[in-house]
Amino acid sequence: MTEKAPFPATPVDDWPAYDRAIWESAMRKAIGIFDDRGFAATWRPATLRGVERGYGTYLRWLKIHEGNLDPHASVLERVDEERIDRFIAEYATGRSPLTVATTVRGIAYVCRCAAPPDGLSWLTKLAHSLTNSADRVRSKAPRMAPIADLVDLGELLMDGGRRKRCDGMRGSDAVQFRDGLMIALLARRPLMRVRNLFELRIGHNLVFRGSTALLDFPSDERKNGRATEVFLPEDLTHMVVEYIDDYRSFLTRKLPGPDEGWMWVSRRGFRMCPTEVTQRITTLTKRYLDRPVSPHLFRDCAATDIAIHAPTDVGITADILGHATLRTSEKYYKQADGFAAMGRHADLIARLRRS
Repeated sequence: MTEKAPFPATPVDDWPAYDRAIWESAMRKAIGIFDDRGFAATWRPATLRGVERGYGTYLRWLKIHEGNLDPHASVLERVDEERIDRFIAEYATGRSPLTVATTVRGIAYVCRCAAPPDGLSWLTKLAHSLTNSADRVRSKAPRMAPIADLVDLGELLMDGGRRKRCDGMRGSDAVQFRDGLMIALLARRPLMRVRNLFELRIGHNLVFRGSTALLDFPSDERKNGRATEVFLPEDLTHMVVEYIDDYRSFLTRKLPGPDEGWMWVSRRGFRMCPTEVTQRITTLTKRYLDRPVSPHLFRDCAATDIAIHAPTDVGITADILGHATLRTSEKYYKQADGFAAMGRHADLIARLRRS
């Protein structure tokens, strides 16, 4: 892949005053029953963050690459078809179609906030078209694995960590156990989104009630904006306790400052960044399962397994993944038909080769 050029996003606090005022007004919540709420007041936190990142990226491009960030211009005056064409041409180099689509959507949504409800209709249509095209281009099937295989891999790695500890290999044992627990926890509780896994913190969203561990995510930590609480089964609780009391405590023993309780820590005891967690899980699944299953795909793996092996239990998908409605889960049942067809086709090929 061609190397991508850096495109940092301008933080909201550094946006031009007019743009910032438009965005803050759009996010305004209604205090009383007669108050008007902003256009984006009901958008989910993840959507708001994505829009801020997309539009902030565009503002930075206007300032650095175009040298044309007029602080007195309106939002709609900053956007025209020629500029968007140039922006996409430069930004798309080395980036996935979905990343480009998400960024363009952020620009379009700020325009909608500036001139609700439609903003610039051509830009909104372009953003949606890019998103639909990106979903078709990036197939998930080759990168997915049965959820049972992911659980088995997590436990295999944890067992390997225990054996290393018995052999006196401290350090590598803790890292291997940590990686196994990350995979097992995400596979068995796929309602956690990637951000939830990254931000898991002991005493905050990982708490204990008696001898049982509990995942407790407030509404602002969930994509659907609904607080979520789920217990861990007894065996998984034991694994969590084993990691915290033994392996994690070993990794954090030389921290120069206070232990802030982040669940996933590096070999030197510091909090792992999102990129490190993603790379570890993707690398290990590629090594052991021959396919790079990123943390984001664990939810798809779980939902598709349910659709294939328990198609009559449609109701459990929403609960397991933390969906607000069953409608969000329906796509996995349609997707399962395709997976089953591919399996039958593979069986046919195998029989033909043996004949």
